[in-house]
Amino acid sequence: EIAAQQQPEPGVHEDVAIDNGIIAVGWREDGLQLSDTDLNVLSTIPAIDAFAVGLLDDRLVFTDQQELVLVNVVDPSDPQELDRIAMPAEGRDIAFDGQRIAVGMGGEGVSIFSLDQDQLTLVSTLSFSGAALSVSLDGEYLWAATWNTVALVYLGGEVPIAMGEESPVHSAMGIAAHEGKAVVADWYAATLLEKQDGLIGSEIDLPGELFFPDNGSELYTVPIRNSGGRTLTVEFEEPGQGVELDETQFSIAPGEQAILRITSPSGNWSGGTLNWPSND
Repeated sequence: EIAAQQQPEPGVHEDVAIDNGIIAVGWREDGLQLSDTDLNVLSTIPAIDAFAVGLLDDRLVFTDQQELVLVNVVDPSDPQELDRIAMPAEGRDIAFDGQRIAVGMGGEGVSIFSLDQDQLTLVSTLSFSGAALSVSLDGEYLWAATWNTVALVYLGGEVPIAMGEESPVHSAMGIAAHEGKAVVADWYAATLLEKQDGLIGSEIDLPGELFFPDNGSELYTVPIRNSGGRTLTVEFEEPGQGVELDETQFSIAPGEQAILRITSPSGNWSGGTLNWPSND
């Protein structure tokens, strides 16, 4: 039987973490609240905007606007701030395993921080297609769920290595991973993904549609991004109907992008399909 209890405090909370008999709630401008498992409030940590929170043993991390904060909660009634570090953007989700912290920052991607002797260090910031809404650490791997994709990144080397991506059925809103498997909160569905050892690929990232005016010659520039871990080779087929491509063959290194330039016809036209065989 589960007994429902409700906190009397007003305000909006965004994230919660529980470990070692402590519950931590990001309560936005009301700070970060610590309570025991009977929901007795133990303390409140002041913050401008306490949003995402992670908790493991006696260490707590949370985002306060564009800062990541590390707190000692050996005594949860008297939490002690140990360190804080600036982030590229505001945090929206945290994964914390005691040594690494991954922070999803929406449209600004995911930042990876290391924790060593209670000091926070920014390791890398990764970009993905779509807003990074949720993150999960699984050993030496990071899973990132975004509006457009689910990405897998290896963190065990000197620099993060993108292993590949998988398109969600709808939109990946949340993710939790363990021992190579990830469950995705996929808007209208729950999707199970599994890491395949030894596989790494290139990933082409392009918009699904382009919209041109009905008349007049217009030049559109389209970024082609390779979000995978191998060189992307792609060749665009001429669509006809007077549409011109300034270049059709591209070789794009991991994490890099090239620009495709498309010129529409000078008169009315009915649109069409642009095909691009690739090694994605």
